[in-house]
Amino acid sequence: MVNATWVGSPNYEPGRRGQKIDHITLHIMAGYLAGTDATFLNPATKTSSTYGIGATGAIHQYVSESDTAWADADWLSNATGISIEHEGGLSANRCTRACMDASARLCADIARRMGWPRLIHDGLNGNVYLHREIPGTDHTTCPDLAPNGLDYQYVINQANQILAGTGGGEETEVVTQNDINKIAEAVWQYKTHGTQARDRLTGIDNAANGANNQLRSIMGKLKKVIDMLLRTDSSASGMLGIDGKPNRADLWTRIDWMDKRIRALIPNPGNKRPDKTAEMHLTDETIDRIADKVIAKLEARK
Repeated sequence: MVNATWVGSPNYEPGRRGQKIDHITLHIMAGYLAGTDATFLNPATKTSSTYGIGATGAIHQYVSESDTAWADADWLSNATGISIEHEGGLSANRCTRACMDASARLCADIARRMGWPRLIHDGLNGNVYLHREIPGTDHTTCPDLAPNGLDYQYVINQANQILAGTGGGEETEVVTQNDINKIAEAVWQYKTHGTQARDRLTGIDNAANGANNQLRSIMGKLKKVIDMLLRTDSSASGMLGIDGKPNRADLWTRIDWMDKRIRALIPNPGNKRPDKTAEMHLTDETIDRIADKVIAKLEARK
């Protein structure tokens, strides 16, 4: 059953005088849901409806379906009908799609419980009445002829789609775990450019793992170099004091010492030492060889 918020109204007749429900009467509030609540809660108004629907689709219930609301200005129609008010019907207050979709769900729910296979509007011959069609009423524009009135045919069509199992309005679709599993499998098997998503994702995962392994290897090498540069035991670097004991050199001193060692390793057939570092022209290959030798020698001295 469609969820409705119980508001309650003192304006009703208990029971239905032995009559059987055979129709739904559609109304327009010519106002707002809050105002309709206040009107139906006031005993002095002597008026009510079974349900009222707001612009957001909220459904309020004022009278039980087993009792008779005072809505249609005709005792027989009241006793045999379920009345539904809709927010809207003013120039500045339209009847929204959310309101009509909620009405379609409510009408379909009522029809199912009453055993009606379809909703039909045919004056007083169908199972859906318009308030203006009921003899004795002075509401000649209710619900569809008022400004921003109810599109009752939309409500009926949507309700019949729901009854037929083809949706309608904003009917919520129930998604089961089995549905989710099917969707997931379809995505997993989906092909783009001949490659399944699972193979593509596996390749991405493997590439990411390979990149991580490569990064870990590079970081390991960098750590070794940093450890060499920041090491305080200078005996491993060959930097001994005049007393033969290790010096505790700072980082700048170590880099300077490494620079001197690199100079000593540079091929120089003429045994001519450049006056300035900037005068040394080294190729990338030579620099790589020098770096490898430095690291190898530092490793050997550990």
